[in-house]
Amino acid sequence: MCRFTFYIGAPISLGSLITEPAHSLIKQSFNSKERSEPLNGDGFGIAWYANNDDEAAVFRSITAAWNNGNLHDLSRVTNSSCIVAHVRAAKNTKGTGSVKKKQKSCKA
Repeated sequence: MCRFTFYIGAPISLGSLITEPAHSLIKQSFNSKERSEPLNGDGFGIAWYANNDDEAAVFRSITAAWNNGNLHDLSRVTNSSCIVAHVRAAKNTKGTGSVKKKQKSCKA
């Protein structure tokens, strides 16, 4: 099960949704109380609109959100009035081991 959070309103830091609250998306990603498997560690994504820009900025990774230093740094210093974020828990539909993940290259 994936977890999502959305925000629209006065500008706030990404961290006020992602890392800081007692029930932040990061904390839910490694300590879920609603499922038998408490981890959402198969990747994450966050998108936000910067001032006067019609295109959303996007940061995503196949790594666990709680262990991504770049996400923590961005969350601390980035503000927006429109934010959407998620953490992912992949499900192996064949039941024969872990789900394979591949990070896209930064090369063009």
